Amino acid sequence: MMLHPDVELLLEIQDLLEFVRAGADDDVRWPAGDRNPDALAARIAEREARLTPHTRSEYTRIAARLEHIIVPVVDGVCRGCNTRVPTGATAAAVVASCQSCGRFLYSADA
Repeated sequence: MMLHPDVELLLEIQDLLEFVRAGADDDVRWPAGDRNPDALAARIAEREARLTPHTRSEYTRIAARLEHIIVPVVDGVCRGCNTRVPTGATAAAVVASCQSCGRFLYSADA
């Protein structure tokens, strides 16, 4: 299943943020050449700049209050707050948000 470009960027941003949170943990498998926090911050900023204006605005709001900005929908349930999500809410043509917790959603059922 092909994801909306903003959803792909949000997933990449979330992965990079996980590396930042991990800090200097030697057990973490770091992206090539990105153990430097400044390099990670630059990669995050580059991806944030590529988000559409509306998605970037929502991303900024969500990231300020929640650790995970995008979560999967599994069997029709948001894995951020365990609330049922309307069928079709994670269609590839749109960037969907959970009506309960506000996180961005993507389908893990594909």
